[in-house]
Amino acid sequence: MEEKASDLRRDKHRAGSAMSRTLIFGGTFNPVHVGHLRAAIEVVEALGFGRVEWVPSYAPRHKSDAALLRFDLRVALLRAALRGHDGFGVNEIERGLPVPSITFQTLEAMAQSKPAADRYFLLGDREFLRLHTWRFGRVVASLTQFVIACRTEFDLETFASAVADAWPGSRRVQPPPGALAAFELLPGRSAIVVPLPRIDVSSSLVRRRWLDGRSLSNLVPDAAIELLELHREEVEAAWRAAPASASPAS
Repeated sequence: MEEKASDLRRDKHRAGSAMSRTLIFGGTFNPVHVGHLRAAIEVVEALGFGRVEWVPSYAPRHKSDAALLRFDLRVALLRAALRGHDGFGVNEIERGLPVPSITFQTLEAMAQSKPAADRYFLLGDREFLRLHTWRFGRVVASLTQFVIACRTEFDLETFASAVADAWPGSRRVQPPPGALAAFELLPGRSAIVVPLPRIDVSSSLVRRRWLDGRSLSNLVPDAAIELLELHREEVEAAWRAAPASASPAS
């Protein structure tokens, strides 16, 4: 009986710890689409986060301002898309930060507002392998834990070798249940790899289909589509201004 009681207390502690953790999902969300939502749901189900904070970039450094919907509209689209998803919320912190928007700056501001919060920053595997080259990229690892979303064609051993090269002194550690792998980048700072189902949807695909007059049904949540329709003239003007060299994965 004592052993069962101990197991129950431990399970409750784990559940409480998971519920106190927050997943940070940043991006331009130009616009938000079902791939974004599915990624967040997969990670929450795998690792048990209690909250997901969606952080739209106010003035991204590497995106064309002309092709980007204004911040308030992207926020409104996010709020519409997240309606009905418990624990999902929009954090507009970048609205009040200096421009251009920088991940280090955003996470530092979040840490200052809630120093004790247990945050995990979501990145794709390719973006994570470039993290050390970002402005203050290595310092970012001192501000947050990481969740690395990988696709079905992901090769773990090749990835682990690249992590070792990019983060000298890091080590591979036992992953939590629901994860594929985990790495300790710095003392007390981990990066957890979570596999995602392949969903070939991107914001650039959504923009092209919109401009071609094609349906966005099942690519973008219905509430967000309705909002896009309400702002059709503005959306058309912004997305038609995209440079011809824009990345198809953006």
